[in-house]
Amino acid sequence: SGVKVIDIYIYTVCGEKKQSTREYSAKYEGLTKDDFKKYSGEDGRVTDFSSSRVVITHCLRQYCREHYILFLENEKLVVKRYSEKPGELLTVKDLGSPLYTLSEDTQKRLKKGVVFSALKDAESFSKKQLYE
Repeated sequence: SGVKVIDIYIYTVCGEKKQSTREYSAKYEGLTKDDFKKYSGEDGRVTDFSSSRVVITHCLRQYCREHYILFLENEKLVVKRYSEKPGELLTVKDLGSPLYTLSEDTQKRLKKGVVFSALKDAESFSKKQLYE
């Protein structure tokens, strides 16, 4: 026996929904809904509760890990994606500096970040739009 904790992550920016399940030993049996609220984090809330099963729903205002974001940082193009830790962006690839001066509009878009579903798409965009 024990407690099954189901974490549901809803990424509000891209609409993705991910789920993971954790099993906890019998020492967690008997914890109340309020006890689990303490462990659900700032973004989580207990949405279903029984003595053997807890569902914690996390609403995150970010893209899921399946998306890649191309940024212009310090005059370099970098591809990033979110880590498992909410709000943390990790650099996946440094694509170097553009050979030509980027238009003001392109610079603005890249400073905010341009989103792609695959790393190869971000790389392709950077080559076609920025290096040729």
